Amino acid sequence: MGEIISFYSYKGGVGRSMAVANVATLLAQQGRRVLVVDFDLEAPGLHRYFLDPEPPRKGRPRQKPFSRQRGTIDAFVEIASRLSGGEKVQDAVTSVLESDRYGYSVRVRAPTAAAAAKLDFWSAGLFDSDYARRVHDFPWVRFYEERGEAFTRLAAEWKQRYDYVLLDSRTGISDLGSVSTVILPDKLVLAFTLNQQSLHGVTEFGRQAVELKRGVDPARPLALFPLLSRVEEGEERLRRSWTRDAVNRFEALFEAAYGKRLGDFSTYLDAVRIPHRGYYAYGESIAVEEEKAATLGSLAEGYSRFLDCLQGDALAGWQERIRNTVRPEWDDGALVVSFEQSFSPPVGFASGLVVKVPPRLPSDRSMRLRAATVNKLAWEKTLLELERGVEQALNTIQGTLHVFATLPYPAAAYLGRCLDSMARARPIQIHQLDPNLHRWVPFSGTGLEPRAVKEPCYKLSWMSGGGTDKQDVLLAIEGMTAIAEESLRALASSIKAHTYRLQPSRRRPLLPEEGPQAVAQLRAALLHLQKRHPAASIHIVTTAPVALVIELGRMLTPTVYSSAIVHQFEPKTARYLPVLDITQRSVVGARRAT
Repeated sequence: MGEIISFYSYKGGVGRSMAVANVATLLAQQGRRVLVVDFDLEAPGLHRYFLDPEPPRKGRPRQKPFSRQRGTIDAFVEIASRLSGGEKVQDAVTSVLESDRYGYSVRVRAPTAAAAAKLDFWSAGLFDSDYARRVHDFPWVRFYEERGEAFTRLAAEWKQRYDYVLLDSRTGISDLGSVSTVILPDKLVLAFTLNQQSLHGVTEFGRQAVELKRGVDPARPLALFPLLSRVEEGEERLRRSWTRDAVNRFEALFEAAYGKRLGDFSTYLDAVRIPHRGYYAYGESIAVEEEKAATLGSLAEGYSRFLDCLQGDALAGWQERIRNTVRPEWDDGALVVSFEQSFSPPVGFASGLVVKVPPRLPSDRSMRLRAATVNKLAWEKTLLELERGVEQALNTIQGTLHVFATLPYPAAAYLGRCLDSMARARPIQIHQLDPNLHRWVPFSGTGLEPRAVKEPCYKLSWMSGGGTDKQDVLLAIEGMTAIAEESLRALASSIKAHTYRLQPSRRRPLLPEEGPQAVAQLRAALLHLQKRHPAASIHIVTTAPVALVIELGRMLTPTVYSSAIVHQFEPKTARYLPVLDITQRSVVGARRAT
């Protein structure tokens, strides 16, 4: 017999649906028979993970295109209709489950497997013009009071057909929420974040859910599983303080719900937590399809740990499953990259874990990288060293990866691309050398968020010129030094590009606290250009801080840009030289300056 597991959160935005999608995918990767049901009928969103096409680089969509299958609300409407017509409960439920009009067979991948796994998915319903009325009019309380056997039969049928049935429940407290969190499931996941509203909401609801379950089905007690989500690991002091509060609340909840203490919640919440990663805030990606569960600090590791607990047989089984696998305290370290000059990280990292790229700096390296004709051999060696350096840092440093870099702009963008593709799930903080303070300061990344400012750091503007047959996009990102308009026009004309400037509001170094704001505005500018010119290749010239160019490289993903070429200024000719295609990870070629 299978299990029905419901995922609940008191409020939205805590990563509940994301947890359902990742846990379901992990189970499918294990070869389990899995059904995922969207019970959040008023604000459905789980279908975005399973029914939207996969990224272009993966080719085939997850399911048959143009299929319009019915879902959760439609199933209950049909069951109610059949029962009203005199049909037996078992026949009505079986007819719906065996109908080919409900649900989708969905392909899910694993990062290490060539063949895709499969799971079954029920969306909230058929999203036609009548969907909202069907959801609003369905009498859940009356249906349960008059046809309660239908829920018992549905649960039994699901558990007969599947190893696991995962329900994405409604937030808050509602009649529909009681169906998906109390009546149907064997286990209830309480997804929460570290704030008073979320903590108080899930613990109070958890207490009510156990009591209600005891009243409607005393033979089948409800097992609770806390899931701490969206943890910002850059704020260690605040995290520990709020975690202590969470420990106290859940200890009180379990003692009130079950009449006994159930182990070490401090150990549990330290080992089983889902970190916040900015990459997964954009779109509906399933982390366990892209990351290996063995990658320290990844979302995949977090979900894998949680699933290991969730598969425990006894109510307190999760306690024993984590005692010997508690994540150790992580040591931060530094990745120091310089092809310009040899330097050491600031005090505080000198005695810690440090990876230098390259280990020894040849005296003529900078000259070879800045040659008027692209030195393909020198650049290819540089790219290889960057990739190996990032990989070594990931294998050496288990905590936050602090990046200190002084290197040519094309190499800085390439470093960002390496960090995104190889260390996407890791906490990363990028530092910038402040010319006023003459010291390194945190610029962007883990623990640093944009702050409200009176005026934006950057503004995007269109620049005329570039020929009559424009196809590509040229983006000039300026820093303290302006980019000569004559050089920019000459480049735009030669590549026939739409030309845009991203200019600072004032000609001064970015203040330390303005780094995250600058990164956010750069991302907004790229999104704007991609919407206006969706099929265009992008060319980059810049005089911006190196830290911002590293962040630029993290944004130039192959799924968005088929080609992203970073140019380098050649002072003898006052022209720009195309050097690296960041998305293709290749040297453009041994070409003269344009």
